[in-house]
Amino acid sequence: FAPVYNISLRVSTQDLHSKGLLLYNRGVYPAALACYRTAASIDAAFPETNLNIGAALLKMGQVDSAAAYFEKEIILHPDRAKGYANLAAVELVQGRFASARTLALNSLSLRPYEPSAWVLLLRASANDRALGIDSLREITSRATEGAANSHWVCVEAGAALERRGDLDAAATMYLKGIRASDPPI
Repeated sequence: FAPVYNISLRVSTQDLHSKGLLLYNRGVYPAALACYRTAASIDAAFPETNLNIGAALLKMGQVDSAAAYFEKEIILHPDRAKGYANLAAVELVQGRFASARTLALNSLSLRPYEPSAWVLLLRASANDRALGIDSLREITSRATEGAANSHWVCVEAGAALERRGDLDAAATMYLKGIRASDPPI
């Protein structure tokens, strides 16, 4: 008797992603992009493949192409937060603050503790003059609570309030950031 095992015939692209991430972190973006594109030729639906392609393209200044890959990542993996956050960053840089806020909120709905998504929401909210100061104060409060009083988020919350001229509230956030301690690991 020989047991039958369900062995997947799917080839893993993890090694290509690891090599690409190493090259990306070294600043060799074209080589990283080549690794990610090779991975996509093997399995274009593997999580973070399109995200990594988009990140490399963004570093190379190809903003529209990067956005297209972030959108593809969201379509393939709507339950993963990073695609929304990366697309929010593109929208923020391009001055589309309402869209950046919506995408940051989508990311936060999946990972409510993620500091980078809170920072994106804060930056988009601070720059969107259609958003009132009371709404901005509420967002800064939610951000610091949601990110467990992250130093980074508290400073960004202070900067958002300062940008809008609310210096007292900004000082409160800066002080909160100074007093914040890292969460236990």
